[in-house]
Amino acid sequence: MRGIDAVDVEAWNRGETLYLPDGKAGLYPPVLSEGAASLLADVTRPAVIFTVRMAGDGAVRLDGAERAIIRSRAKLAYEIVRPADLPAGFDVVRVAFPPNYLHEMGEADLEAVYDAFRADKGRRVLAGMLAARDSSFFMIVDDDDLVSTRIAGHVAANPDANGWTVERGYIWDDGGRLLLGYDEFNHLCGTSLIVRADLYGLPQHFEDTSLDWIKTMLGSHVRIAAILAERGTPLDPLPFRGAVYRVADGGSHSKAPSLVKKYFLSREALARPRRLLRHLGRLRLVGMDARREFFGEPARRG
Repeated sequence: MRGIDAVDVEAWNRGETLYLPDGKAGLYPPVLSEGAASLLADVTRPAVIFTVRMAGDGAVRLDGAERAIIRSRAKLAYEIVRPADLPAGFDVVRVAFPPNYLHEMGEADLEAVYDAFRADKGRRVLAGMLAARDSSFFMIVDDDDLVSTRIAGHVAANPDANGWTVERGYIWDDGGRLLLGYDEFNHLCGTSLIVRADLYGLPQHFEDTSLDWIKTMLGSHVRIAAILAERGTPLDPLPFRGAVYRVADGGSHSKAPSLVKKYFLSREALARPRRLLRHLGRLRLVGMDARREFFGEPARRG
């Protein structure tokens, strides 16, 4: 409903908040935008939650809208987050490395893109590992993937193992209802290695190692399993499906297409009917068990 009062009429006329060098022209008066209608820390507010889904081709759709009562725990920004603000067992290491100038691939040479990616990722991973060097095992997880809650227990029960490769996992469309079991997962997804920490041979300080070592050992998942095997410390296959590779995610750097499009409707899939039938047999719904194992759904209390 429009035109209820003067504030409403003016808000419709303005349409948006305009941010200026020395201030802003707000959509609503500060008493609303910075007070009664703002999600301030430790304050309960009525709200409407809109769920919007983005497809791999950039198309968006409204998936739902619902009324809610929200209580914000804190108003945070990356530079002011303190350890006390994080969940138990979490920590953050801030870095100031130069940005990856080939992050957006464009027309760049593909090998140059991969090399820049390995350097960028490897530096960040090394900084994190050095801050957590007392860890028994490391698992490098891409930020848009999901891992099984069973992994921690399995690692704790096998403290002397070299580590594991996640050879079996799932593929999942972001926001979708289906999981596709995939049996060469470690060839597909970077979230596929669990390595005993001492096998990396971490340097004492960041400056003590070379960029080539960083790119080879930490910048990509495709090399390290073979390197460890050559050293006589091979990784074992994880005995269960250990991770979920999220695809059709608008924020993903890989731009991986929808699992339905790639594994069931593409020319390649239709040209190999036996493989297509195998994929059909490995589909499962994202049920409650999967939600608890991979998606953070809390377990029911007895």
